[in-house]
Amino acid sequence: YRFEAPAGVPYDVEWAGERPAELPLHRAASRDALAVCGAWADADVRISFAKAKTDDAWGFALTAANLLGLVPPESDAARWHAEDRVLHLLRLVPPDVALIDAVVGSDGAAGASVASPCATATIVAARDARVADWIGALKMGADPAGSPLTAPALARLGVPDDWTLVAGSTAPWPGW
Repeated sequence: YRFEAPAGVPYDVEWAGERPAELPLHRAASRDALAVCGAWADADVRISFAKAKTDDAWGFALTAANLLGLVPPESDAARWHAEDRVLHLLRLVPPDVALIDAVVGSDGAAGASVASPCATATIVAARDARVADWIGALKMGADPAGSPLTAPALARLGVPDDWTLVAGSTAPWPGW
C-alpha cells in the first residue's frame, strides 16, 4: 500500500481498533453500544467497496459482509452474531455509496474461501448498501432476502422503494 494520493499528497490510514467510536444502540442505552472504526463513524462520506463473492454460510458476501471489518476485533460487539452487527452497522453508520466489484467475481462451492473466478465485467453502484446487495444477489441468481447475514436487516429496515436501475439488468450473470 502507498499512503499518498497520485499527486503525492499523503493521507492517513486508520484501522478499526485504533480509535473506536462507541455508538449507542438506542437512546436509552446505558451499556449496549456498537464499537466501530472511528474514522468511519466520523467520515463526511462513507464509501464501501466490496468484492462480489459467494459464501457457504451466507450465500453471498457483498457490502454487508464488507462492513463487518469496521468492528474492532477486541470489542464486545465483535462477539455478537454477524447478522446483529450488520443490522446495527446499516442502521447507525451505513455507507453513503456502496460499490461492488464484480469485474471478476468469486463463485464456487467453497464461496469466499476457495472460489472460481467468474468474469462479469460489472460494477454495482448504489446510494444504499441494501440496494447494492439486493442487485448483487439477483445478479448471482440468489434470493436477496435468503442470506442469513442480511435477512434480519432487510426484515427490520426494508429496501428503499425509491431506487432505479440506471444501466444493465438484474438478470443473473451467465455461468454464475
